[in-house]
Amino acid sequence: MKETKICVIGLGYVGLPLARLFSTKYKTVGFDMNMRRCEALMAGHDATLEVSDELLQEAINNHSLVCTADIEQIRDCNFYVVAVPTPVDENNNPDLTPLYGASTTVGKVISKGDVVVYESTVYPGVTEDECIPVVEKISGMKFNEDFFAGYSPERINPGDKKHTVEHIKKVTSGSTPEIGQYVNAIYSSVIIAGTHLAPTIKVAEAAKVIENSQRDINIAFVNELSHIFNKMGIDTLDVLEAAGTKWNFLPFRPGLVGGHCIGVDPYYLAQCAQRHGHNPEIILAGRRMNDGMGEYVATETVKHMLKKGIQVLNSEIIILGFTLQNVIETSLRNLWITVTVLLVFGILLWMVDAKARQNKTMNDMTYRDAFLFGLGQSMALIPGVSRSGGTITVGRALGYTREAAVRLSFLMAIPAVFGSGLLEAIKAVKNYKTDAMFPGWGPTLVAMVISFVLGYIVIIGFLKFVSNFSYKAFAIYRIGLAVVVALLLIVGVLPAIDPSVVAAA
Repeated sequence: MKETKICVIGLGYVGLPLARLFSTKYKTVGFDMNMRRCEALMAGHDATLEVSDELLQEAINNHSLVCTADIEQIRDCNFYVVAVPTPVDENNNPDLTPLYGASTTVGKVISKGDVVVYESTVYPGVTEDECIPVVEKISGMKFNEDFFAGYSPERINPGDKKHTVEHIKKVTSGSTPEIGQYVNAIYSSVIIAGTHLAPTIKVAEAAKVIENSQRDINIAFVNELSHIFNKMGIDTLDVLEAAGTKWNFLPFRPGLVGGHCIGVDPYYLAQCAQRHGHNPEIILAGRRMNDGMGEYVATETVKHMLKKGIQVLNSEIIILGFTLQNVIETSLRNLWITVTVLLVFGILLWMVDAKARQNKTMNDMTYRDAFLFGLGQSMALIPGVSRSGGTITVGRALGYTREAAVRLSFLMAIPAVFGSGLLEAIKAVKNYKTDAMFPGWGPTLVAMVISFVLGYIVIIGFLKFVSNFSYKAFAIYRIGLAVVVALLLIVGVLPAIDPSVVAAA
């Protein structure tokens, strides 16, 4: 058999750690549709923090790991691993769209004798009945004759620095006994915790969905106990502690069910059961119980606040660990939000600039104004709001002159720019000998000087411009851009949410 070259499709919290690990033994390419994600990874930083900068840079510089959005760079691979999200839709039905997309990608590049292994959560039968037909159609090749498949469910726990991918026992499988052995050998060569070769792909798929379904049902049971004991005035944790003295009692605790899989996998199993004519009463009952725990916790919190004499109205509550990054990304990185913000802030800046007083200078700065300027700068976290635009808008609303608002905006940027620049400089100096992307000290110094000079010229020119003219042109530009993007969304040219962001999350 020819030398194994691995391609991992999807560089999220599952795919990237796996690609990094494979690169220690095999030539490995990480493929993701999100070009910015790939560029950031090749620069040596994983924004999800699943892989440390040190390990990532070691993989890139010492093990030749390549992260790319160019499909041509994965054509010479022969072992493809699909690690894309498998969410549920608004009706809690499995959404296989990312899997279909990844299978299409594989079909475009797969060659005779190659193997594709799926790691995404699915119900039994999806790999062979849903994904493989897509690969066959796109490639024009025949399954188990021209190419082969396997399934090895992901078990990673995002954010867990102890149970990393190499320290979690891996279930493997193949479309033929020989391929099963081959897939198992590839994984066992890098997985320290060992592997378990399942007899068929469907067995491996089923093993994955019942893992979290079992946890979901057990948690639902203790959640229901908490409802019962709360009505009886009994402390649930005291009961569980007493019951836990028996050697075979399972130590589950009541609470909200979170994570990336535990609230999803049961729906995949339930869908599979319903397709085969069985109503999964226990599984769905557990889901209903756990889905209702948010409302239950909120209600009980209000009750306890009232008992303690805490005013509920206008109370401030902080929720820690509210959601995962992929939810944030796919919720906020929405072009409709960007359109709205562009439009609102364009109109707001136009009105504020036209109606605001122009009598305050930098010497009139107060603590209150400084705080409001800071809030204006923080609005840059909202897609569609520029840091300087938010700051200047607040400054004009407070009655500062155009020149003063702009000067304050640039002055407030200095600590952030200097701090980030210093941090990157330290990283560059620290790793310049091993960083393959380091261009050398000469080009680096030249780039620094040029960027400083050009930045200074732009700032001076901008200050002179706004001192004599209004922001009307800039406001019109933002409003026009919002209209153009909205039209492109309506006609379907642009998606509201970038599919590559979803795949990378």
